Amino acid sequence: QAGDAAVAADQTAQAARHLEAGRYAEAVQCASKAVAACRTYHNAFFVRAEAYRLLGKLAAAVDDLGFCLAIEATHARAHHCRGLCLLEMGRNSQAATHFTLALKHQPSPDVGTLISLGRAYQDLGWGEAAMVEYDKALRIEPSSAYAYFCRGHCRRCLGDEEGGRSDFALVMRFDPSFHVPYVERATLAEQRGEWARAEDIYSALLEHLPLSGEDEEYLRSRQHQTKGLRSPSKIKAHQIRA
Repeated sequence: QAGDAAVAADQTAQAARHLEAGRYAEAVQCASKAVAACRTYHNAFFVRAEAYRLLGKLAAAVDDLGFCLAIEATHARAHHCRGLCLLEMGRNSQAATHFTLALKHQPSPDVGTLISLGRAYQDLGWGEAAMVEYDKALRIEPSSAYAYFCRGHCRRCLGDEEGGRSDFALVMRFDPSFHVPYVERATLAEQRGEWARAEDIYSALLEHLPLSGEDEEYLRSRQHQTKGLRSPSKIKAHQIRA
């Protein structure tokens, strides 16, 4: 038993290093060895779930997080990760439940979890409740560009156009390169043939952010090229992941 736990701990540590380095498939392999060695080592399930999530294998991630939480119900990061998966799958009410549980078990409220809970509420049509979570996040981290981005979209949805513009301006003030990783994600989506997702990301950035002339021109050219290839699946600005 002790030897099995030691093997599981070692393989999980290796998996975590692979995960941090972006080697998600290798992380899955090491975490799977940990799970095989000791089925009660909850962190092995958690690390493998994170790798599955980042590989886009959401159902597998949700399953592993279920095992993790069955062993350790107060695992805040597992609740947060499961919430992210469920949010991506459109299971917004369940996602909100897990984000709430994550916040309950965190030593102090995590900004990312607060924003994610706001996103879940927004997808449920609870704009005022979402605003509360975005405001909490910004009280903790007043320079969070992503919180301003989500709150700006929420304000627009609630009819506060001026407030939305103000928040979107603050996005670029605190992070002038905020749009760059999303452009990279859109480019990867194009390479996978996910034209709808790519065009939706370009459209959301163009609609909401006060971009420079050069950046705007580039995004409009990408948007134009992908628009004719997409099938309908419109996403909202706050659904662009951090």
